Amino acid sequence: MTILDKKDGEQAKALFEKYDQLYSKRFGVFLSEVSENKLREISLNHEWTFEKLRQHVTRNAQDKLELHLFMLSGVPDAVFDLTDLEILKLELIPEARITAKISQMINIQELHFYHCPAKVEQTAFSFLRDHLRCLHVKFTDVAEIPTWHFSISSNKVELVPKQLFKCTKLKTLCLGQNSISAIPEKIGQLVQLSHLELKGNCLDHLPFQLGQCRLLRKNGLIVEDHLFDTLPLEIKENINQESNMSFANGV
Repeated sequence: MTILDKKDGEQAKALFEKYDQLYSKRFGVFLSEVSENKLREISLNHEWTFEKLRQHVTRNAQDKLELHLFMLSGVPDAVFDLTDLEILKLELIPEARITAKISQMINIQELHFYHCPAKVEQTAFSFLRDHLRCLHVKFTDVAEIPTWHFSISSNKVELVPKQLFKCTKLKTLCLGQNSISAIPEKIGQLVQLSHLELKGNCLDHLPFQLGQCRLLRKNGLIVEDHLFDTLPLEIKENINQESNMSFANGV
């Protein structure tokens, strides 16, 4: 019996093209976990070609090109070749991964994750941050929401969404260059927050509840100097102290 490893992707591909999908699923029982995942990926891309995906693209009531994928094993690679797509909806896809190839989708405006804990590569995130207009996330449990960065910068937002403060696993929050006049006291509920960008808003002070964000350091708090000075002395000292400790430990 041959056990395939990560380097055997081409062999797995050849096997899949030679045998039908049912056989490949049975064959997967004998594979290592890495090889099984690779075979599943090959199967997905073999079935969901560019042509098939194009057939599922619809034009919605707002005359925008939309694709809704439901209960697949992952996101087919060919999705990222749909460069004219404006709205992408992913629902109940357990292994959704948004790769750097999404940068090809220059017309994408909306991304929907319905019970879909997607993983987003850093390059993909940077592209989405600069191009995406709407990000819709729906989960039964707030704890299921992915912990990757949350950013609504440069969109002239006036109010911070209340639902945001339920995302207690949030580590990075980018709200810079908007029209926000006040940061809610509930910001203190984001106890894992380590990076907060607020520069370029209409703020006249920072809430003292920022002191509850124990992981927030001075180098991770991006605000104007005069706003930092509005915090109570004890909180400023704690934030500075944590920052100094992190550098001392080589973090």
